[in-house]
Amino acid sequence: EKTVDDLSSLIIWICLGVIGLEALSLEFGIALSSILALGGIGSASVALALKNTAENFLSGQILRIIDKFRVNEEITVGNEHEKATVDSLSLLDVIVRKEDNSIMRIPNTVFMTHEVTNW
Repeated sequence: EKTVDDLSSLIIWICLGVIGLEALSLEFGIALSSILALGGIGSASVALALKNTAENFLSGQILRIIDKFRVNEEITVGNEHEKATVDSLSLLDVIVRKEDNSIMRIPNTVFMTHEVTNW
């Protein structure tokens, strides 16, 4: 899939960048450990910022594997007593149409942490 290719390409470029920094540090006497520490702090910040997105993505993959519900099926989530019809399943969320014809976008993690009744 395109996302996997993009991620692989990003990882390769990051590795090449680290190798280039190592070569520069040897050539010019730059403290590579300081640069790597800064990179570590930056990557930790990015990881924390993407935490919810990653949770939703992984939950979406699990939903596809366990096949809890499918498009056009009626479901109820959690303690809500209102049924909704599943319109679409995506990587990060599920779009449902409620009985009053309103559309809701529900994050995938909700389906992993709450009870889902499939009518």
